[in-house]
Amino acid sequence: MTDSPAPLLHDADNRKFYTENGAHLLYSRDGNTLAIEHVFVPHHLRGQSLAARLVKQAVAYSDSIGTKINPLCSYAKAFLERNPELRQSLAAPFRPAHPQSNTAERDV
Repeated sequence: MTDSPAPLLHDADNRKFYTENGAHLLYSRDGNTLAIEHVFVPHHLRGQSLAARLVKQAVAYSDSIGTKINPLCSYAKAFLERNPELRQSLAAPFRPAHPQSNTAERDV
């Protein structure tokens, strides 16, 4: 028998998506923007794609209510950078976190 993934729950009053086993994503809303503030997965649950599922759920929710995503959390930002199909949901144009440096512009 295989374990099915933990169901994702939504608590709109407390602005979070979560699982009953402690993983959660906290967000805030300001006008037409939904900011992903924090994603947490307990150590013993890591490696099961829970964080990715939480971010995808937040993006789907944001799309359904007509808002755009502002990924304040470093995990959410990195996840969205790695998944170009989700970038249309971003509030600001995509900019790589680590742009290639131009040595001609460096202070020496």
